[in-house]
Amino acid sequence: MVHFGLPNRPTPFTLHTFRQSSGQDHAGNGTPGHVLQKLMGHASIMTIR
Repeated sequence: MVHFGLPNRPTPFTLHTFRQSSGQDHAGNGTPGHVLQKLMGHASIMTIR
């Protein structure tokens, strides 16, 4: 795991961290659920709820 040199960071950044952050940003900006489902590669829309 990489800390990217950030001081006092309790948990390291991972690829999953960036993936989750991207999904949250899209959802927060009003991306429809079915579009978000496709972007994130989820088989079920229930995964993003």
